Amino acid sequence: MHAKNEGLSLGYRFKWRLDYVLLHAAGPATLSEELDPRSRMKRQRAARSRRARRERWVREVQTGQFLRRAELRGGVLAEGVAE
Repeated sequence: MHAKNEGLSLGYRFKWRLDYVLLHAAGPATLSEELDPRSRMKRQRAARSRRARRERWVREVQTGQFLRRAELRGGVLAEGVAE
């Protein structure tokens, strides 16, 4: 999956594309960047994707730290064990 689509479900991406095309065809005339609904959609989508990447990164770091702590103790990870 491309980074720009990371964290975005198939349904969200389909609806987003449909809304974007409809705004292009039947939306308002050219507006400033702050007022243009298509620009706003792009900013919101980028923010949502960045948030998903950040959450995944945090989750991976936390998981990696958990595994390293268990390895330092010389223990074997058991299912359901959490620190």
